[in-house]
Amino acid sequence: EKSDRPFRCLDCQYRRELVRVYLTNVEGICRRFVEERRTKLGKLIEDQPRWS
Repeated sequence: EKSDRPFRCLDCQYRRELVRVYLTNVEGICRRFVEERRTKLGKLIEDQPRWS
């Protein structure tokens, strides 16, 4: 499979819908990952005794 044309063997409309749903899921996963890391980093920065 080429990355610029995923699911080539499927109907064009179905492929478009599948990619849209897939990308929405990936965006959600990435957003949660970034939020988790941001929260952990914030807690680490606020932990003054650890830096003293």
